[in-house]
Amino acid sequence: MMKKILATIAAVLIGCGQLWGAPHNPFPQHVDYVAGTIKPSLYSQERMDRDVKNFYNYWKKNYVVRAGEDEQGRPLYRVAFGKGSDVTVSEGQGYGMVITALMAGYDKKAREIFDGMWRYSRRYPSEIDSRLMSWKIKKGRRVEGADSAFDGDADIAYALLLANEQWGSDGAVDYLTEARRVIRGIKASTIGPESLLPKLGDWVENDGEQYNQYTPRSSDCILSAFKSFAWASGDESWYDVAGACQSALKQIQKKYSKRTGLLPDFLVDCNPIASCRPAPKNFLEGPHDGDYYYNAGRDPWRIGLDYLISGDENSRKLVAKTLNWLKERSKERASRIKSGYTLKGRKIGNYTSTFFQAPFGVAAMADKKYQKLLDSIYKAVRKTHEGYYEDSVNLLSLLIMSGNFWAPEETQLSDPLAPYSSAKFRAFLNRAKLTYPNSQTVVAQRKEFADFHSDYFYLADKKFMTFSMKGEPSERDELRRFKEFNLQKRHELNGRIRFSKIDDGIEEFTWMQMHHNKDAHRPFIRLVWRDEHKDSLSHEMHRDALWAVVSRSDVKGSGSYYLYLADRPDKHFIGAGISSHDGRVYLSIGSKTIDLFKRLDDAQLRKNWSGVKDFYYKAGLYLNKGSGAIRVQFSKLRAK
Repeated sequence: MMKKILATIAAVLIGCGQLWGAPHNPFPQHVDYVAGTIKPSLYSQERMDRDVKNFYNYWKKNYVVRAGEDEQGRPLYRVAFGKGSDVTVSEGQGYGMVITALMAGYDKKAREIFDGMWRYSRRYPSEIDSRLMSWKIKKGRRVEGADSAFDGDADIAYALLLANEQWGSDGAVDYLTEARRVIRGIKASTIGPESLLPKLGDWVENDGEQYNQYTPRSSDCILSAFKSFAWASGDESWYDVAGACQSALKQIQKKYSKRTGLLPDFLVDCNPIASCRPAPKNFLEGPHDGDYYYNAGRDPWRIGLDYLISGDENSRKLVAKTLNWLKERSKERASRIKSGYTLKGRKIGNYTSTFFQAPFGVAAMADKKYQKLLDSIYKAVRKTHEGYYEDSVNLLSLLIMSGNFWAPEETQLSDPLAPYSSAKFRAFLNRAKLTYPNSQTVVAQRKEFADFHSDYFYLADKKFMTFSMKGEPSERDELRRFKEFNLQKRHELNGRIRFSKIDDGIEEFTWMQMHHNKDAHRPFIRLVWRDEHKDSLSHEMHRDALWAVVSRSDVKGSGSYYLYLADRPDKHFIGAGISSHDGRVYLSIGSKTIDLFKRLDDAQLRKNWSGVKDFYYKAGLYLNKGSGAIRVQFSKLRAK
């Protein structure tokens, strides 16, 4: 009875969640990838959207299976290894979670299904690293070794980042926290510490005799995911992982597939990377382990996607070599793409499959010279159904080819725009000036903001005002608000801010200020990030945190209070602001509001500052201590 009650409660909560947890990026999205890339031209955008919906409906009906409930009565879901199959593999669970996150908005149950897939993956963790998923489950039991497979976990982590972007992380599942946990597991247990290449799974010993950190699967080079892992985890060595992959694949093309650019299922002897070679027959799965076969067939999709969303020239070059060969070999007809090739280009299977066609469609989006090939591939795969593996890869490819695959914020690039082009920032900019890198005024008039953007001040992803700098102490990249005021009438500066990059060499920087004209070197209030400091009142030490620095005296004195506000939110936006009225000053951070004079209980402080008549606001970056690169973004910024 209790179980039924819990199930009913869970269903109600899920239903309510659909009301207040509407997707932020509902299908369809119609993403414009990097400049110069193309999309299929035979069909309208509306037709391609319908193709994706229809394919998703088929895929969901045939492969998404309700798998009972968890202990709290919440539904579990799995991706079956075929119609009616009692087998699920982590690879399929990863595909399913990525697909479901992208289809939210069209599928009203997307979040329920996504969360159920995630919980199912947690029910069957790897016995080696419990942060990862066991690679194969049959009839509710882990089989053939309770260990992990790299690609499944990488897609699961990436899907969690998509979910964080889609629904936020303040619901039943903290997607961002869970993503970071999986990413840490992937890094610790499945990335070679010296090679920086993906291992086949957490069962592989770094220096194993046959399988080791120098024997990667080519399709585990999931480059766009690695770049997302870098910002999500704060571990920029993920960029080195992406680079190691690109170097290894480049070596194969250089030495073993000069004409075709084809890549093998598995690589061996990548120590050093310049020594990489195709795996021998029966290395792991069969006689074609050293050929372009049912693992490497995903490479044009994995590598091509990275170019589409990041513009990485190394990725473009990797796919271009194969596309140039394929264009000639296939005579730009999808029906002539065969199911597997040796690295010299000899066909293995004398039949066609969407698994080998669709990924080439993604790669062909790189340049208009492949338009005819892309159109032929899209036409061939848009309605073709085969099996779980082929259909899952095909659906992911259709999402990309139709422009409906978007990346987590930090990896999705768009041409930089003037912040003024976003209406939500115009009111602030109409009464502001921009200074950079010292006290030099770069933009001082409203009309100049209209078309102004640069490497240090721009609108990212068409919605985030971004300040970016790499400097030394006293350098700045900030907006000054013209309007001056005193503390008696109501005035406020508020916004939502994200700290998306802070180099290790940075010790302190200011991102909001309540300044005055009496002394340019002593603002009344600074909101800062600090690597570590002690709270002036509690005397507690805090690290990697946000602070209010309040000048104890007016220009006649010196000294400051450091008031701890909050730990730095790791990649989340957080609301913050400074306001005043009736002679009092208030600070806000997140859901917390602080009456500054009451908090400090300093009569002299209030006396010193209450008579100042020429306060004004600043927002942006001012580097106080240390050196290096910083990037902060505002999703909202206003003053009144």
